Amino acid sequence: MVSAALRDGHDTPIERAVELMLFLTSRKAGALSGRFVDVDDDLGVLLQQAAVIERDDPYTLQLRASLGEQLTATRHVTSHAVPQLG
Repeated sequence: MVSAALRDGHDTPIERAVELMLFLTSRKAGALSGRFVDVDDDLGVLLQQAAVIERDDPYTLQLRASLGEQLTATRHVTSHAVPQLG
């Protein structure tokens, strides 16, 4: 199945992944720190929406525990990931 996808050209060139990694480690991408982004995302658009992304956290992954209890993992530029109950 994977080999068929590669054969049909559905792979992502390693250069695109490296460019994304380099961009995310740059100071330009501070608003995206701790957010889930994909190599196919338009980074220019994401940066234009930085204020909304920081305010609403649409790209932050959240885990839901049993019994409706929500666990949210947050990551800040100056701290380690800290699970929070809420």
